[in-house]
Amino acid sequence: MVTYFGPGISLARGPSGYFHSYSDAELIKQNILQILLTRPGERVMLPEFGSYLKNLVFEPNDAVLEGLAKIYVKEALEKWEDRVEFTGLDFYAEEHYFRFGIHILYKFNKLPGKVDVSLKRLA
Repeated sequence: MVTYFGPGISLARGPSGYFHSYSDAELIKQNILQILLTRPGERVMLPEFGSYLKNLVFEPNDAVLEGLAKIYVKEALEKWEDRVEFTGLDFYAEEHYFRFGIHILYKFNKLPGKVDVSLKRLA
């Protein structure tokens, strides 16, 4: 069984300084968030990295939004995160708050995991 180590994406000061080392499950969650919250073209030297999920923030809240969100998440994660097996995507939308999100269910080393991604339109 392979163990993954890497720096976290948060630069909050903690007992060991600004940079914390995470492994396995926490690192996978952070990688999934980084993939989904990065637009293609934002990353230097890797312009195709990321997902188009943020482009949907100003779209009407309907079945098309749900379908596109699921497609964008699935395509990006299958392309960029091959260490996990995705078992489910659940879409939710809160029209009153101009917010939508996706619950992502996956397995990593045969252990279940869950990541919630929520995007909100600023009025």
